[in-house]
Amino acid sequence: MTALPTSNRRARERAQRAGDILAAARQVFLEHGYAGATMDEVARAAEFSKPTLYQYFENKDALFFSLTMPVVTELAAALDEAWEFASQEGFRTGRELIRALFGAMQRAYAVDPEGLRLLQLVQQADLLGQMSDGVQAELDRLGRKNFQRGRQLLELGMKKGLLRRQDPRALLDVAWGSFIGIVGLESIKRRGRPGHDHLERTLALAEEILAGAVAK
Repeated sequence: MTALPTSNRRARERAQRAGDILAAARQVFLEHGYAGATMDEVARAAEFSKPTLYQYFENKDALFFSLTMPVVTELAAALDEAWEFASQEGFRTGRELIRALFGAMQRAYAVDPEGLRLLQLVQQADLLGQMSDGVQAELDRLGRKNFQRGRQLLELGMKKGLLRRQDPRALLDVAWGSFIGIVGLESIKRRGRPGHDHLERTLALAEEILAGAVAK
C-alpha cells in the first residue's frame, strides 16, 4: 500500500483537530451561552492546550462564526433558489410561495439544528454587539442579505397578485419569528419528553395559518 504524502496526512490531522475543537466549542456555547463561554472552557472540553486552540481559531468569535455559518449560508442558498424560481417559472399560488419560504428556513435548520439554536440564542439575548467588529459586521451583512432576499420574494408575490398587499418586512418578521419560536419551543419540549417530536406538524400548521391569512 502506498503511504499518503506527509503533507496530505498533516492536512487530514489538522482538519480533524479543527473539527474536534468545533465540536467542543458547540457544547460549551450551548451549555454556557455566548457570553459565558471562554477559550479556556473550549480547550478543556476539546482536551487540547490553549496555545494549540489558538493555532486554529484566534478567539471565541471565530469559533462562533464557524459554527453558525453553515446555517446562514444554507438559508441564503435556499432563498436564492426560491427567488430564481419565482422570477422564472413562478409560483402558481400564494400558498406555494409561503410554503417555499418556510421550506427555505427548514432547509437551513436541517443542515445544523444546533447551529441555528446558537444563532437564535445570540439574537434573543442581543449579544451581537459584544462580538468583534469583523464578526459582527459579517454576520450583520449576511443577515441583511437573507432578509432582503426574503423581502424581495414576498414583494414579488404581492406584485403578481398571489399575496395580499402589506408590509413585506413585517410579514417576513412574522414568518421568521414564528419559525424560530416554534423551533425553540419544540426543542425545549423534546428535552423534557424525549421521543415526542411535534416540530414538523407544528411548523406545517404555522405555514398553513400564515398562508391562509396572506394568500389570495
